[in-house]
Order: sequence, then C-alpha cells, then structure tokens
Amino acid sequence: MRPQTLVLSAIVLIILGAVLASTAIAAPPAAACPRGPGTDASCPIRVQFAAGTYGTTVHGRLTLAPDHRYYVVRARAGQRMILSFVGAGAMRGGVSFPDGSGDGPFNGEGDVIILPATGDYIVYVGQNTMAGPIWTGRFSLSILIR
Repeated sequence: MRPQTLVLSAIVLIILGAVLASTAIAAPPAAACPRGPGTDASCPIRVQFAAGTYGTTVHGRLTLAPDHRYYVVRARAGQRMILSFVGAGAMRGGVSFPDGSGDGPFNGEGDVIILPATGDYIVYVGQNTMAGPIWTGRFSLSILIR
C-alpha cells in the first residue's frame, strides 16, 4: 500500500472513531495498578464498543519516557482489527493475542490484524524512541473490529 493511502486510512479511521457512539471503558481497581489503570499489561483498561458500533477512539496521555498504555478488547476468531493512533510524537503499538503471542510493532497508520482466536486482545501504544525524540503528551487510539 502506498504511504499516502496509509496516512489517509489512518485519518479516516481516527475521524470515524470520533463520530462513533459513546463507548464504555471499564478500569481495573486502583489497588491492582500502582501507577494507575492501563499503565501495565497486567491491568489494561477494558474497551467495549457501544451497541451497534464496531469501533471507538480512546484518548490518553503518556507521562514517562518510555511509557505505554494498555487496553483490552474482546473479539472473535477471523475478525479484522484495524489500529490507528497518533500522538504528540512518534508512536508504535502492538497487539497481544489470547494465547500470549502477538503482532507488531505497528506505526498506527491503519494497521490491519487478522485475529486468530476468540478472546481478549491487549492493544498497547507508546512512544517510539527509535523513530524520534522522547516525548510526553496526549495521544488518540482508534480500534475497529469487523
């Protein structure tokens, strides 16, 4: 796929995610996450799509360097997950599958992952310190599952 097409796809996905219906986000108990919900793979923030939708956009902030945020979504085998993310600096992300394997790193330009099993998938994003300077600030992550 051409770079211009990937960038356009990422922009469309982020806009689409922003207009989708509201999304319930459930955080684990604070005691289970010393640095806060979503700051570790052991305490991801659960993302549930609103009824009738197939995606959402979540917003977060990276405050340490390096830093990551973790989200968990439930999906079925054979579905496609599409990830787009953008932040105040260079980012990368990935997906951990229910069996512990995974895919990535991704650059957030509409990356498509064919899901191998039914279960919970952990999506993580963070600074890409190999592609740019260390940064802190806000980010947006769009997750679509079809």
